[in-house]
Amino acid sequence: MTLIALTTLAAMLPGPVESAWGVAQPIEPVTVTQAAWGWGNLQNWEAAARRRKHHRRHRRRPAPPMTSALASYYTDHGTGACGVGDVQSGYRFASLFLSCGTRVKFCHAGRCVEGVMSDHGPYVSGRTFDLNLNLKVALACSDLCTLLYRVG
Repeated sequence: MTLIALTTLAAMLPGPVESAWGVAQPIEPVTVTQAAWGWGNLQNWEAAARRRKHHRRHRRRPAPPMTSALASYYTDHGTGACGVGDVQSGYRFASLFLSCGTRVKFCHAGRCVEGVMSDHGPYVSGRTFDLNLNLKVALACSDLCTLLYRVG
């Protein structure tokens, strides 16, 4: 049965085929082992594609939800508790529960700004952050504002 299939297949193939250089190249008939090898590779490729679909490292995880907090602002100048230059330069804030240099994304009134923790405070109960003037203006906050934040 296999011999009949091979002879039929070889009879259907044309003779020599012209290559890109104009030299006739004979076509080799496909054997049963080559056909089986090709089908196995196709199955292996499909299985590998299914595995890759579930293990993609480049997919980002969804961002954690934002948390609500009450924030005030401060106008003091100086180096602050973290010792990073003037606390009024750039977008900086004070926090009692974060470490120095931590980046936090703040959102208020449709505006989002990322700030860097550079001082300790606020020392008033019920308030979570003290914003410097640049951050307060960028977020369009009043003296006290409820904003959303996410660490990182």
